Amino acid sequence: MSDATSSGNMSRVEQARRRYNLIGGSILTAASLVLLATSFLLHNPVPLTVRAAIIIFAAVSIAISSGLLRVQNPQDVYGGMALILLALTAYVAKQSRGMPIAVESNDQTKPFIEPIEYFFPHGLAFLVEDFENAII
Repeated sequence: MSDATSSGNMSRVEQARRRYNLIGGSILTAASLVLLATSFLLHNPVPLTVRAAIIIFAAVSIAISSGLLRVQNPQDVYGGMALILLALTAYVAKQSRGMPIAVESNDQTKPFIEPIEYFFPHGLAFLVEDFENAII
């Protein structure tokens, strides 16, 4: 039995491809909607740009599942989408930890900061300069 059919019917390969895109796009859409809802429920605010990236990710996932975007190589598309989703999830998870970006120097943090100041009396700026020189 051949996969070739008349011009009026879709081939089995095309039907399988559409079903695969529907399932894969639906899973990515559901994951992005859960991530978007989580970003609103966190105690620490998630930046608007991250929420916009999640919304764009969901829109692309919907376009894939509805067939508006043609997927030529599913491994590359779904692998890339999974990595993007992983990065967005990691950023939202980092926001949920409540860790400050800058550490204040007070009585509570002094025991941790003093040894660093002892080993690096001139600060850590030389590391940034060495890194910039290595790149240039």
